Amino acid sequence: MKKVLLLMLVLSVMAVCAFSAEEANVGESKLTWAGWDTIVYGWPKLNEAGQITSVQGISILGYTWRSYFNPVEPEKVNFYWEVGPNALVLGLNAGAGITYPLPMKDSRFDYLYLSGGLNVFWGVLTAIIPIPAPWIGVTVTF
Repeated sequence: MKKVLLLMLVLSVMAVCAFSAEEANVGESKLTWAGWDTIVYGWPKLNEAGQITSVQGISILGYTWRSYFNPVEPEKVNFYWEVGPNALVLGLNAGAGITYPLPMKDSRFDYLYLSGGLNVFWGVLTAIIPIPAPWIGVTVTF
């Protein structure tokens, strides 16, 4: 059991390092993502038009990478998928969901993002049986 636990921990650390090295421009983003969502504090990646295409950052349980199927458009439903290592179950989490951005006029924040979806957690502490968890979140960018 100790060997499996150690293996999962090493694989999680390797995954974080690999994905972080791939996204070397995290600090160059002009936006910061913060709120109560699967990504609590993160760094959006923008396309040439200034639209969010993905977000990576610190989650409640570890680290998460979220990728949108299309660049995020305000006041429209935007679909995403996400994945990341999870410290709670010593394994991984993956999920899919929607985000609906609302412009915040006369505020220091750019947009209010309402999110919802379904994540699945699996790992050593779940006996390798996936555990589904619905999710609702709210985030802002500034």
